[in-house]
Amino acid sequence: MRAQAGDWEEAGDHQEAERLYQLAADAGDTFALSNVAEIREQAGDRQGAEQFYQLAADAGDTSALWALARMREQVGDGAQAERLARIAADAEDPSALHKLAHMREVAGDRREAERLYRLTADAGAPLALKELAGLRQRAGDEEAGAHLVRFGLEADGRIADPW
Repeated sequence: MRAQAGDWEEAGDHQEAERLYQLAADAGDTFALSNVAEIREQAGDRQGAEQFYQLAADAGDTSALWALARMREQVGDGAQAERLARIAADAEDPSALHKLAHMREVAGDRREAERLYRLTADAGAPLALKELAGLRQRAGDEEAGAHLVRFGLEADGRIADPW
């Protein structure tokens, strides 16, 4: 049913797509809730989108947590965005923290981006160390970036020193 809803959505009939996604969700397809949320978000219904993303998150869809975090970040609610990203990371999906770190970096908040990349690495995503190294290198600290890539972090969060 979700696939058929996707066909209607692709054809531009968002009302029929949403109806079918709702039926799929009612039949137990919790991921269809995120599809409804996306339709609502694209239509400019932020409140409806957040409601459906929350339902999806409550049903175990960790990607919906990221969507909620992204929406909170977009309206300047960084604390709530981080709280949601941490919940996703605790549910073994550190990608939400990683994406939030990237959003903070793009927004020019290097200090917060670095803190979030470190949290992402602690949550089990080693790619975050590469991002952290790149962040350091782009900030002009080539040596720290190179050391981070080569030696990683100490348990206390400091860049490991080879000697």
